[in-house]
Amino acid sequence: MSVVADLRSIGTDAARSAGVTLLLAPQWDDPSCRAGGSYAPDSGFLVHHTAGVGAGVVDWLRGKTYQYKPIPAIQFCVRRDGTIVLIFADKCYHAGAGGPEALAGKYIPKDAGNSYFVGVEIESRGTKRVVSENDDRGITPAQVNSVGHLAAAWCRRYGRPITAVQNHKDWAPTRKIDTLWPASFWRAEVSKRLAVGPQTPAAAPPAPDFTLSLSLFQKLMREGGHHASLLPVKRTLERVLDLPKYDLGKGAKVNAKFRAAWAKYESSLGLKGNAIPQWQSVNALAEENPKIKVVN
Repeated sequence: MSVVADLRSIGTDAARSAGVTLLLAPQWDDPSCRAGGSYAPDSGFLVHHTAGVGAGVVDWLRGKTYQYKPIPAIQFCVRRDGTIVLIFADKCYHAGAGGPEALAGKYIPKDAGNSYFVGVEIESRGTKRVVSENDDRGITPAQVNSVGHLAAAWCRRYGRPITAVQNHKDWAPTRKIDTLWPASFWRAEVSKRLAVGPQTPAAAPPAPDFTLSLSLFQKLMREGGHHASLLPVKRTLERVLDLPKYDLGKGAKVNAKFRAAWAKYESSLGLKGNAIPQWQSVNALAEENPKIKVVN
């Protein structure tokens, strides 16, 4: 199995066991976004925090506003509600300078962590060691559960012990503080989940066929251009607005007719028809087509 298939499978297994959704970020498997060089994802699993929350987190992690764009900044992200986002299923930039380290029988050379670690970013400000639904300085119970299942799925996939799971600060102690919990905390969570094996909650939702980034959609609506994520949206709009097929164009380009159709759709929802997507109207469109999932 390829690295891409491995990481997709790890995300799927973890989401199913945790009873949460697995979202696929735009370009999650795009080889043009891959960091160069070899990659041994079976070496170690690093837990990070984002140091920020809310709109823009996913786009930054996937490289849209990242200084090394288009190379993503992590493989997985766990949102506040426990949702798992597969940001990129291959080598990316997240470990940075650190080491060297002998981790559970595998040697990771100095400053070469990106070539060996799989990482997860927990959406949190990362300024207080608290597990709470209502304090974004810490982490939520749902996030603890999802990270535990994600790391356990990684351990199962590669036959690795819980001692291969650690914090970013364990790799780079002079540079990083994440996470505020010791590695022993995460290893204990992983151990619990490995003991019971993978779970299959009845209500576990399937991954959507298309993931639409609101911020990307807004940018394209303002500036024009092409993006594959717009094509299923245009097809859905044609159906919702009862337009002839391909009336909005055969490609995924934003044009005047598409903008006007979007404004009409927003007006039909009682929203201001300004042709710039709002959360309410984008979510309403996604409800019309379950294959579309909306992210920040």
